[in-house]
Amino acid sequence: MKKIPLIAVSMITCLCILVGCGLQNDDFTFVEEDPLEEDSMENPFEQEDESLETMTMGAISHGVLWGDNNTYCLTYKGGEMEIPYFMQGSGIARNCGFLLFLDGIPQPYKVKELDTDYQYMHLFELEESKDESYTLQFTPVTGKEGEQLSVCITSIINPEFIPDMKDSFSYGHSHNALAAVYPVLFEADTGRDRALSETVNENSRQYLRNLEIKEMDTTQDFIRELEEEINIDINLEKDVETRLYISGESMLLSERVDIAGKETIHIKYIILGHPGAEYKTVFYLNHEPLAYKDGNSFETVLKSGQVGVIEFDLDTEELENTTFYAISVPCNSADYPDDVLMMYKSNSVLFYREEK
Repeated sequence: MKKIPLIAVSMITCLCILVGCGLQNDDFTFVEEDPLEEDSMENPFEQEDESLETMTMGAISHGVLWGDNNTYCLTYKGGEMEIPYFMQGSGIARNCGFLLFLDGIPQPYKVKELDTDYQYMHLFELEESKDESYTLQFTPVTGKEGEQLSVCITSIINPEFIPDMKDSFSYGHSHNALAAVYPVLFEADTGRDRALSETVNENSRQYLRNLEIKEMDTTQDFIRELEEEINIDINLEKDVETRLYISGESMLLSERVDIAGKETIHIKYIILGHPGAEYKTVFYLNHEPLAYKDGNSFETVLKSGQVGVIEFDLDTEELENTTFYAISVPCNSADYPDDVLMMYKSNSVLFYREEK
C-alpha cells in the first residue's frame, strides 16, 4: 500500500508542545538533549552543539494508505465511510490515542479490526517501530453531496497518563498531539445518526455554563505580551496564535489547577491571526468533547486586528483528577494552499483537589 512521508518534527525537552499538520502523512520525534559534561564550568547556553548528546524518547508516524488512489482525496459515497490507516510508534509514542474531526467537528468512529463501538478516542498499544494498519469507520457527522470538507486525524501520545501529584506533577511528553489533514469529497449526503451523537455526548452537557463567543480588537500591547511569552516575533498575517486562560491565569506553561472548594471555574480561550482562516475549537475532559446546547465545536473566523474569544464557566463539583484541554482545527486550509494552517492543542491541564 502507498504511503507518503510529509513532515518530520523534533521536540526539545524544554518545549511544551509542537504540532505538525499536513495533507498526507506525519512523523513526530521526541528528543532530549543533555550536556556531556555535567560539571563543566562553561555556560551551557553558550556551548557549541557538539557539547550536547541527544537521546531519542520516541517517534510516531501515521497516515492514510492510498492504495491505487492517485488523487489523494478521500471520497464519501454514502453509508459508513472507511479510511485505511497506518500508524507506527516507538518509545513513549507506542502508547497513543486518536481523535477524528470532520470539518472541525468531533467525529466518533470505530476500528474495524478491533471490533469496537463508536467512540471519540480509541487507544492503541503499538509494537516497537512496526507499521500497523487499521480501518477507521464512521458515518460522517456533517456533509452534503457536492461539498469538499476536511478530516483531521490527530494522535495523542500516552493519553491515559494523569499526574498523581505525588511522584509526577506535569504531563511531560505525554498528551503531545500530531495531526494529519485530508480532503473529503462528498458524492452523497451524510446519513447522520442523531441518536448516536446524543448517546456519545450524553455525559458532556452538564459541565458548560454561560458560554459566550465574541470578537475583540487587538492592541499592540496585547500582541507584545503574546510575543514576550514565547520570545518570538508574531506575524499575524500568516501565523495563528491561541491561548488558554483558567481563572485569569495563562496555561501556556502551567499544567495544573487546584479546584478544591470551587463549584465553577472560568475558562477563556483566544485565537487570532491569519485573516480569513476558519477554525473550530473543541474542549475536552478526559478526551471526551464538551457539548453546549446542540454543538460541541465552536467556530471562529479570524479577522485582521481582532481576536476571537470563547468564554464559559465550567462546573467542577463532580471533577476529580481530570484532564482538560482545547483543540482548534482549521476548516478551510484548501483556500490557502501557499500557507500552513495547523491544528493547535493547548497544554493538557490537570484539575485536582489539593489535600489539606
